[in-house]
Amino acid sequence: MHGVGDVAGAETVNAVSGYAIMPPSVNTVDGVCFAFCVKLAKFVMKRKMGMMGNIGCRCVRGKAVKYCWAGEDIQRMQGERVERAVARWFALVAANQEFAWGLLDLKRFDKYKDRTEAFIEEKLERAADGRLLPGTEVVPIGRAGKRPMYEFRWHRDERQLKGVKREQLRHYDAEPWQMPDCVFGMHMHLKDVRSGDDDLIAAGQDEEIDKAISLYEQLESSGWATFED
Repeated sequence: MHGVGDVAGAETVNAVSGYAIMPPSVNTVDGVCFAFCVKLAKFVMKRKMGMMGNIGCRCVRGKAVKYCWAGEDIQRMQGERVERAVARWFALVAANQEFAWGLLDLKRFDKYKDRTEAFIEEKLERAADGRLLPGTEVVPIGRAGKRPMYEFRWHRDERQLKGVKREQLRHYDAEPWQMPDCVFGMHMHLKDVRSGDDDLIAAGQDEEIDKAISLYEQLESSGWATFED
């Protein structure tokens, strides 16, 4: 004679409550495993989409877009493409910044500037061609909320610099819905990581991002003027 609970599927009476308790059956275990697998699959998919950097960005779709610069005033030579003009402008900005930080010698100034110009121009051309890498180079700007804005993260080894050899460049773009074939460069800067303090570094970058968001709001309120290509 079997005791209570000795037979699979038999009821066990709880001595305190008096209610019958069914031991887990094979079907119950399978159901738990299935539910776990579903949750795991959803987690993996959610993480994968996050790592993809939200492929809504127009610069990762493999389709050419019109790149416009809406940020700081820059000078363009006659017939010069905007990507080259922005690269030429920012190369000088970056060189002066690295020099001010004491990371660039005057004798290496021009070489650094030329290398930076070529680097940025190539990146912006890839952005205009829709060939940037989601997750690796492009992520949504969290601080932007529902505004369609993305951060371009570019890293490079720069031997012209002293001390910190790994340089980080940041570019923020806007992709207004009313102009579906355009991306607007809003702001670009060198990420200052000299302190080594994560909180200070993050706060400094947030200030730069807020400049791009502020410009977005100004252009949004004015209806997004069309920029020449």
